[in-house]
Amino acid sequence: MNSTLGAKGVVELELVSSGEKWGRGPAKDVHSSLEAQVDSPSWHLIQALNTLVEKDGPHAGCGGIFSSEPKPLSEAQKQMVLTYAATVPEDVMKKELGVQRWVHDLSWQDSLLRLYSQPTINIEGLVGGYTGARAERRCSRTGRSPRSTCASCPT
Repeated sequence: MNSTLGAKGVVELELVSSGEKWGRGPAKDVHSSLEAQVDSPSWHLIQALNTLVEKDGPHAGCGGIFSSEPKPLSEAQKQMVLTYAATVPEDVMKKELGVQRWVHDLSWQDSLLRLYSQPTINIEGLVGGYTGARAERRCSRTGRSPRSTCASCPT
């Protein structure tokens, strides 16, 4: 019997929070001091992005992006991961990735089990406010996450 660990697919999307389209925030860029008076699309984008994660990582369904809970690894798959962990030096991987600790201070083995069994969601860019050549205090009419990457649940 062959056993595989499957693959995580990739979905890239751009999320835009627009005051103009929403009808509550500014329809044009305004001075940042007006945030006390005018809704900020950037803050609403941050609140939306926050619904995709919990303190310990992504929601199992990543805010409804994934349709179901990830399937637990089979014993054969767990053994594959543990065999890999025993053959690849942890310190080499930490150096290659530029990290000192694994997420949540997990052990090398547990971090790999988590990697192969859990969905992931990440933000590859976040833009809000004025991004021109010189600093200005503007509350932008939009906030955007130009490259949010959603990797699907492992199969």
